Amino acid sequence: MRLLVLILAMALSVALALWSRQPLAPLSEGWFKAGANTADYEVGLDLVTQLSGRGAKTIRYPGSGDTGQHSVAMITQTILADNYRGRQVRFAAQVKTEDVEGWSGLWMRIDGPEQEILALDNMQARPLRGDADWLEYPVILNVPKEAVVISFGLLQAGNGQTWMDQLSFRIVENQQPTSDGSPEDSDYSFRTEPTL
Repeated sequence: MRLLVLILAMALSVALALWSRQPLAPLSEGWFKAGANTADYEVGLDLVTQLSGRGAKTIRYPGSGDTGQHSVAMITQTILADNYRGRQVRFAAQVKTEDVEGWSGLWMRIDGPEQEILALDNMQARPLRGDADWLEYPVILNVPKEAVVISFGLLQAGNGQTWMDQLSFRIVENQQPTSDGSPEDSDYSFRTEPTL
């Protein structure tokens, strides 16, 4: 009887391990993989661990061993800044982590006409590490009048897995402190309905 229980426990353990590493579905339209040394990372939609019913975007490092300090994978979307210039925008998502040894977080960057970075927050100053259940995190930036594109998404540096789901991107109605620590500009005007 003990042997049967042990065999069943081992079989269940293997089945759970395989189930948790199900192949990922492709990212939805508009999203792509980016970063440095990304070949070892898997990105896609996790149809098992999710909140929205449409799949959570996820980055995972399936290997064993250190990814190296210069290894970063991102799930990214880039949009034109035309509808957001002179305003403040908020990108937020529910985020979950598992075994993250480096760090992960949401990120947003605003680029100018020469591809220069005008504003950036990648949550490196408030990194997500280890294991954490779903929690909403926001990234808030001011969009300068010379902005050309806004890029945003999820990043992971190092081992582990990070998910994001229930994403929102909107214009902020009442100006808030930005998450990158940049000074506030009280001359911004705001609209309540963004066009995505």
